[in-house]
Amino acid sequence: MSDKVKSIILTEFGGLDKIKVMDWPINSTNLRTKELEVKVSICGVNFADIYTRLGFLPHLETPRVLGLECVGTVVNVGMEVDQFKIGQRVLCYRWTGGLYRERVIVEEKYCFTVPDSLSDEQLVCLPSQYLTAYFALFDFGNLRPNQTVLMHSCVGGVGCAVTQLCKTVPNVTIHGTTSAHKLEVARLKGVHHVFTLADLNKQNHRYDIIIDPLGGPYSSINQSLLKHLGRSILIGATSMIGSKDPPSSSTGNSVEYLDLVMNNRSISGLHVGLICENAPLRVKACMEHLFTLCMEEKIAPIVHATFTFDQIQNAQEELLERRNIGKILLRPH
Repeated sequence: MSDKVKSIILTEFGGLDKIKVMDWPINSTNLRTKELEVKVSICGVNFADIYTRLGFLPHLETPRVLGLECVGTVVNVGMEVDQFKIGQRVLCYRWTGGLYRERVIVEEKYCFTVPDSLSDEQLVCLPSQYLTAYFALFDFGNLRPNQTVLMHSCVGGVGCAVTQLCKTVPNVTIHGTTSAHKLEVARLKGVHHVFTLADLNKQNHRYDIIIDPLGGPYSSINQSLLKHLGRSILIGATSMIGSKDPPSSSTGNSVEYLDLVMNNRSISGLHVGLICENAPLRVKACMEHLFTLCMEEKIAPIVHATFTFDQIQNAQEELLERRNIGKILLRPH
């Protein structure tokens, strides 16, 4: 037997009008042995849901519940759940979605125990933005003191996370691109040198690490801006939103292979959701470290705005139009 809960549903691939808020079935009476039922208090808004809506991830079928991350309270547990108990607060992250609901059923492996001292708002900012930033800088980028980092979209959710994490390493210089009206905000947030994408080709600087959520035509420009032994990490394809072609077809011809070899440069792709699937213990350790940094106030998630489920179209539009400075959140009511 199943009941229904308020949920954000993608009815089919397409525009914002394909997102509907409706009561949707949830089977809460027959939890599997390693599942939790969680009453949701807050969710995060991400470009990944926009990619899903546009059909960039063809292995995901519709109709489906959107939403990659949420914070809430455990209201029921399966018989073999051993890390969580009823009444405990929990952070959930599942890259295939399904978490924009009043209540969710989540496997234990997608859940994190959380410190009491951190707010729901702080916690929900961490999975998509700070995990991505952390892996990009330290696992893929091998960030060291005295290096220079370029972050595109530097005052978005990941951009703010990158800037803050860079400041945990001595003498790291941070450069960033952003919209013209956000240049001063970026400086106030700690970016040392900031400029618009239109000026990217005019830069005389070279970088140890470039973190790229844009993809498409910017990949080859990024490659040319790398130092010897430089690393470019592709974390998204936001420049392809509005394109007739999916991101998978957009960057392959942009890589200059001989240049990579002769200059000892590297380009890599990062999908934090698949890291969660394939290296869960590494992700758990990383998340624990982020909790500590947050409690020590070495990082401080920035919330741009909070919408309700009924305002999901407005929330996605805010992100699409790049109006945000930091993270956009959603509450069920």
